[in-house]
Amino acid sequence: MICEFSTPPIAGLRLGYQAYLRHVLPGIAKVTSSNSPAYTYLAESIEKWPEQQVLSQWLRGAGFTRVAYRNLTAGIVALHRGRKPATASRRPSSAAGA
Repeated sequence: MICEFSTPPIAGLRLGYQAYLRHVLPGIAKVTSSNSPAYTYLAESIEKWPEQQVLSQWLRGAGFTRVAYRNLTAGIVALHRGRKPATASRRPSSAAGA
């Protein structure tokens, strides 16, 4: 499971959210936080995080099955899931000549 800030799929909301991250959040952080650069980093990392479909493809490419995601808060947050396939159990090899 991965629960992370994500990309809203609705264009108007996505643009508004990006404006909030770039312009509003830094101003709020300067007034309310003792570590405002952390919020700049947060905004940058959210913008660089892959969109839901891309992250799903990456999970499938890494071998996960039953990959799916669910948008929460209109896609501002997304909950991703995938199953790691069971591996075949390995038997210990017998020592030859012992």
